[in-house]
Amino acid sequence: MSIKSKASAILVAGAMTVGIIGVTAAPASAMQYWEFNNACRIQYGQNGDTAVSEGNAYQWQCYRGSYRLGGIDLAYFCQVQYGLGGVRLDNVNDPYSWHCV
Repeated sequence: MSIKSKASAILVAGAMTVGIIGVTAAPASAMQYWEFNNACRIQYGQNGDTAVSEGNAYQWQCYRGSYRLGGIDLAYFCQVQYGLGGVRLDNVNDPYSWHCV
């Protein structure tokens, strides 16, 4: 294989990788309500719902009916959902200001 052919193959592979990452990348905006629901389902099973207690960003809780299952591991959700292992909080007083990073 010539150097030119190898370079072309590397560029194609890189473009394919960028395309794949683009499909699974986390949104630039803050997490939406459905993402917190998904986080509960990932962590506690299909019957998990979410609720916010006292409006603090650290007080997201998962519930099954009226039974409290526990808190949400947002770093785990970001890893499973988007392949990212970190979270960022912009405002502790805004429960919707979490981002996967």
